[in-house]
Amino acid sequence: MGRRKTYDGVIERVTEPAFSKKYNWWSFSVKHDGKWNSVTSRDEQTAQNQYQIYVRRSKANECGINLVSTPLTEQQLQMAQLAFNRLDTVGHLKIDDDKTAKVLIESVDFFIKNYTDYAAPTVNECVGLFLEKQQSRNLSEATLNDYKYLLNELMEEFGEERVSYLNAKRCKKFIEKREGDSQRRARFIYLKAFMEFCAGKKNIYCEDTPWLKRNLSPLTFNPICYTSNDNSLTICRCEYT
Repeated sequence: MGRRKTYDGVIERVTEPAFSKKYNWWSFSVKHDGKWNSVTSRDEQTAQNQYQIYVRRSKANECGINLVSTPLTEQQLQMAQLAFNRLDTVGHLKIDDDKTAKVLIESVDFFIKNYTDYAAPTVNECVGLFLEKQQSRNLSEATLNDYKYLLNELMEEFGEERVSYLNAKRCKKFIEKREGDSQRRARFIYLKAFMEFCAGKKNIYCEDTPWLKRNLSPLTFNPICYTSNDNSLTICRCEYT
């Protein structure tokens, strides 16, 4: 169903809804800016709701207030007002200054750009899907057990957090929980496979929206860059290879 036709401008007069047997619909007339137009609906309640809207706008016009029609619900309008209020509170936006209203749009654009961080599933959820995918690959039992052992440890530490919050510093600390170079290297390789899966690599569950941004994935460096100096893990790059 298309969007219902609305009439803006100054509402001068509104007639009450009446039912037409000939056309089998409810209708009422609106006079705006010196012109008459009809509003129709098959549903009586819808017609009454529309009528009340125009009546309120007419009364507002009589007080010198111009109400503009909008498809937003009352709750959505309240949320928009709350967003303006918050920006006004911290001094980024003055509600009575239309020129600075673009700050709200810029805020929404910023949120959309970084929405991945907020929409990402938890580590627990990602691990479950990753292991399901690994099991379908017919890996050896030993390899699957290695994955499960490592990822169970990861879930114990970060399970309820969103996977997007696993930054390079936290992953590095997690890998360094083991002392030997060979153990750290193995943890790195298995964890890297998991993080790449979360970044969309051969991941059918993310629906073309990776849970991690590829250029921000904390384990996107090549294993060749994994070295150890004086028992300290050194990570050389954080770029996709």
